[in-house]
Amino acid sequence: MTGFEAYLPTRIVFGSGSLKTVGEQTRQYGKAAVVIIDRFLAESGLARKIEEALSAAGIVSYTFSEVEPNPRCSLVDQAAETYKDLNIEFIIGVGGGSSIDFAKAVAVALTHEGNVWHYVNEPGRPVGEITAKALPMIAIPTTSGTGAEMTAVSVLVNPETNVKRGLYSESLYPKMALIDPKLMVTIPSNLTATTGLDALSHALEAYISVDASAYSDMLALEAIRQIGLHLPAAVHDGANPEARSGMAWGAALAGAAIAVSGVTLVHALAHPLGGWYNIGHGEAIVMGLLPVMKRTWMLNFPKFRNIAEALGVSVYNMSPKAAAKCGVIAIGELIEETGINLRLRDFGVKEEDLDKLAGDATGYMAGCLESHPHVCNVEEVKEIYLEML
Repeated sequence: MTGFEAYLPTRIVFGSGSLKTVGEQTRQYGKAAVVIIDRFLAESGLARKIEEALSAAGIVSYTFSEVEPNPRCSLVDQAAETYKDLNIEFIIGVGGGSSIDFAKAVAVALTHEGNVWHYVNEPGRPVGEITAKALPMIAIPTTSGTGAEMTAVSVLVNPETNVKRGLYSESLYPKMALIDPKLMVTIPSNLTATTGLDALSHALEAYISVDASAYSDMLALEAIRQIGLHLPAAVHDGANPEARSGMAWGAALAGAAIAVSGVTLVHALAHPLGGWYNIGHGEAIVMGLLPVMKRTWMLNFPKFRNIAEALGVSVYNMSPKAAAKCGVIAIGELIEETGINLRLRDFGVKEEDLDKLAGDATGYMAGCLESHPHVCNVEEVKEIYLEML
């Protein structure tokens, strides 16, 4: 076993109905908070429930409900300007990855000089240091997808350049992840599928990454098992409490796994799609997941054998190659069970656009590319995009 380092400081409060404890759970962080949430969730009454719980605990809260998919750095700066004179002491991010990432970015923008993009880790330019001054942030996920409640990354889009990159600092780990599966029962089936497959991709990428360790492998394999077991039921019967709990836990484990070992080629392909076309992150991931895994399984027979077993396939007495191939087949079958079948053409992408996408995937996303077991060149990346088209 090779050595590794792992640092996962987030306190987890998990359980159906745990949202009602948000006031008592967060009062230790201060008496004034901004709640970051998207408009749909705010209008559903969720924002009001959180405001009331915070108020009962003696916490004054302000709600920002303008979050969009693929959040823009300029909107983060606007939000920070709105609340800069209100003595905000902590931030609560409620929703999917966009809201939680936005909340992390606001925690930086309210406590650091200049615009927030200055702190994004973009190759080729100086990057500002994110310090412990960043406000404490609490994550309340309402989807089982990004695992942002367990990571130290906040991904933003620069609308001036269409670059989609992340802020990174240990100061961005949420102080607490309040995971209430009850919040997820009303998610539509297609969103359940795309976010769930995003979580699956996190687990798979963390597991096959060249930076994987015994620790991240443990997290990733259990995430794969939970997602394989519960995703089809969550898609087809959203009110199934066991399925929702299993998916919520699987997504959190997958987030913890990528916090240790990172993501790989699938994310290198996906981020440029969000930057240029505003394609939802889960949808971008779904389109690249199987094409990447079909090109990867033969690079590590033992790991893909373990993936097959985690997805419920019996590989007893199979050759290493046959067992590994079962892993990628099982991934494809799980995607098929969700009913998701997307192509880049569905989002207006044309074949003549693939050069710029491949340039970004091998350019500013090179870090993820290099974590993959095989580092693709620009022509190989373009070939995968062509299949996704």
